[in-house]
Amino acid sequence: MAKVQIRDCKFCGKMFPVTRKHPNVQTCSYRCAGLVKRMFHDRPCDVCGAVFRPKREGARFCSRKCAGIIHVNHGLSRTREYAIWSKMLLRCYRENNDNYRWYGGRGTYVCRRWRESVAAFLEDMGEAPSGRHTLDRIDTLGHYTCGHCEECKENQQPANCRWATKSQQVRNAKNNLWYTHDGKTLILKDWARLLGLNYHTLWMRLFFCKMTFTEAISSTRRRRRQKQSNG
Repeated sequence: MAKVQIRDCKFCGKMFPVTRKHPNVQTCSYRCAGLVKRMFHDRPCDVCGAVFRPKREGARFCSRKCAGIIHVNHGLSRTREYAIWSKMLLRCYRENNDNYRWYGGRGTYVCRRWRESVAAFLEDMGEAPSGRHTLDRIDTLGHYTCGHCEECKENQQPANCRWATKSQQVRNAKNNLWYTHDGKTLILKDWARLLGLNYHTLWMRLFFCKMTFTEAISSTRRRRRQKQSNG
């Protein structure tokens, strides 16, 4: 049988031939193959959360039953809500996802009711009001929780998700700077809109000219009054 290549055994490092019939073989013998399986560390199942030892690299489910839950014929796979639900799971549990470090890497998880069923997710959240609305966490330091399943009650987690537009999500970001004036607390963009000021001008006065918030507003007001008096 023709040889495809010579490969290093994944367990013992011994060189062995790889044939065309079995091009994906990673070990030189059945013994090494069994030992490699024991090398994988225990990990939680992506669906039920039970800890299991994977038999192969990249295994995500502890049983065929859990693997089948993802493929249940729910009739929602072509909906926008299904895509949002799927992306929520990927950024929380798939380590090679581009956004994993901001979610799953920081400990953010999805409650069991939503992990196991997209239908349950849609039942709790309902359909997105419009194409501009996406999934948003009310508490950006919290998790994707429904608030009423057994896991949420056990961990005392409230319902923490809503449908929100991009502008609403920006106002809910962790890195927003809030300013208080005349008894109101708003982010800078909302203050600019409320006072009828140019946002970039206000930002430049605060961060480039090192003015206080009151000075930045009063300076703008002073110029407006001068223009009105000259006119």
